[in-house]
Amino acid sequence: MICVYCNKNVIGRYMCDDYGHCAHENHAIQCFSCGQFITIKDIKLADGRPLCLRCSKMAVVEDSHIEWVRNKVLGMYRKINLSDIRADIPIELIDYKQMLKLRRNPSFCSAHQYGLTISSSSSFINRTKWEHKIYMLTHLHRVAFAGILAHELFHVWQNEKLLNLRPALCEGLCNLGSYLMFGQIEHEISRVLSHQMEISPDPIYGNGFRIVKAIYDHNESNIQASLKDIVKLNHNS
Repeated sequence: MICVYCNKNVIGRYMCDDYGHCAHENHAIQCFSCGQFITIKDIKLADGRPLCLRCSKMAVVEDSHIEWVRNKVLGMYRKINLSDIRADIPIELIDYKQMLKLRRNPSFCSAHQYGLTISSSSSFINRTKWEHKIYMLTHLHRVAFAGILAHELFHVWQNEKLLNLRPALCEGLCNLGSYLMFGQIEHEISRVLSHQMEISPDPIYGNGFRIVKAIYDHNESNIQASLKDIVKLNHNS
């Protein structure tokens, strides 16, 4: 067995990633974007995040990249009959240190490891006006970026619909958006990230996702019927 990092025979303790790569235990450093073990030739970003060469070649680092991915995500939501996902939400790319600083801000509505949605509302006589901004880490592979953006846009949708779901259902529904996005992309990264969601032990993001997906599957992929059942479950729990 060869260590993917140093390209030497593995002796002693080792670890393997979800892509089938193995490395000495002290060389098992994962790409922040896709999760595969990096090699000695890979990159470390200025804020310390390790990035594999595969992800660096398809990294979202410009506004044009954001819009390309946004169009793919909006197309997925239209396909599942959820056409009122807003297309005008500003998206800003930030580094890891900036993300940590924002996540300490108590005003945010949702925090994902790689993305963050900040929402605020103003009430008028007959309506509520919402303002949102989505922050995403720079240098995510476009596949990973698409899944995370689908998650964050579902937060925007939930806020504007005033669903007020408990955390597991809220994040589970957003993760369903990520999962459905990954399902539209034929790529090794999308398959691995989908599988990680399916087996995640996290009580909010993992269990919540499995609850929501079971409802979606029970309704034979009918998102509108699923949303009604999720709201009903939220009120009854």
